[in-house]
Amino acid sequence: SRAATAGIGSETGLGAAAQNRITPAEVAKYVGKDATVCGKVVSTAYASQAVGRPTFLNFEQPYPKQPFNIVIWGAERNNFSPPPEKAYAGKKICVTGEIRKFRDEPPRIVVTKPSQITIE
Repeated sequence: SRAATAGIGSETGLGAAAQNRITPAEVAKYVGKDATVCGKVVSTAYASQAVGRPTFLNFEQPYPKQPFNIVIWGAERNNFSPPPEKAYAGKKICVTGEIRKFRDEPPRIVVTKPSQITIE
């Protein structure tokens, strides 16, 4: 069965460093692990009046149906120029970090610096 497994993973063309490159649909299986999630940002929001002033980048489906999102807290917003809700809206991006789950919300990665995000 060596031949059957030889091609697994090679079709992505990625090395070992990016072995946890996953889609938003797969994030639930990776909660608590570091991964790179790639997909399209379809809706964004800057909750300037909410506690912590979070910015949300929602993947694949608009809020509240997104399977995954990025959260950038207000304290780190100044690290991004232009603002993240404008810079990444409608773009295919990859984000790297620890996948976390909070209450009954979709899985997320908390981003603190632009180097965690790449535009595809």
